Amino acid sequence: FLTSPEGIKALSAATGDAELLVRLGECNRRLRQSVALVQKSLERLSPSMNFRQVAFGQAAARICSCATGNHIYFGYGGGTSMRKEMGPVLKASAKLLARFEDAKIHIDAHAGAKAPGRFVAKNCSQARAKAILRELVHFGVPANRITFVAWGKEVSSHWKDTDEKVARAEIYFQMAGAEFPERPG
Repeated sequence: FLTSPEGIKALSAATGDAELLVRLGECNRRLRQSVALVQKSLERLSPSMNFRQVAFGQAAARICSCATGNHIYFGYGGGTSMRKEMGPVLKASAKLLARFEDAKIHIDAHAGAKAPGRFVAKNCSQARAKAILRELVHFGVPANRITFVAWGKEVSSHWKDTDEKVARAEIYFQMAGAEFPERPG
């Protein structure tokens, strides 16, 4: 297969898509050996990554390439209801976790810097994180694969974003010590 025109075409297409390369590698033993060699090369370049993580990262990047990135927005002013356009992002996230059963999702939830008092801000961000958790569970993600931190206004008070952009949470996809997308510096 590897030397056939179809095999060469498939491998050349796969070099740009780690997930496809992994799937091709599962087709037969000879191809699996070729994929293993390529994976060893990848590990030399980035010792902590493997093809599954690269494939997972590519899929996470596709989700985060939407207009809101990895941000899940809520109504400003203490709102704990997600905006309607967030549903497809969470549904795609749940599908990703269904495909990669060893993956997890982490939520960093925030309240606006102008939220009244630390206690209110903390409760608001916790309610936002739990709203995302419930939605992901609704889409089939087991709750034990979801973690969150309710930051209150501890982090958002340092942002220069407008009020509407701080009524949010960020989602991060995790697998075997790798996290996607990378957290801001």
